[in-house]
Amino acid sequence: MSTYNDAELTNSVIKEGDVVEVSDGWRFAPEYNPSERKRLTGIPTQAAESPEAREIDLEPYANQRIRVRGLHNHSDWVYSARIAED
Repeated sequence: MSTYNDAELTNSVIKEGDVVEVSDGWRFAPEYNPSERKRLTGIPTQAAESPEAREIDLEPYANQRIRVRGLHNHSDWVYSARIAED
């Protein structure tokens, strides 16, 4: 289970997109820019560990449309990410 601080949840957004296959696994392709391939991590942006340490496995969502809450930035990662329930 990920821990979220209030500031990050306040600044987080929900984005919808597809889970698509790439050469090394599954990535989130946000609806606002479907050519992007984002990785999801449960860690906050200022954590003292690498985002890979808590990467969210997207294989269970393969070829599905999902909603993701998290901090989207200009990197390949969505931080403090979690799959949003409908």
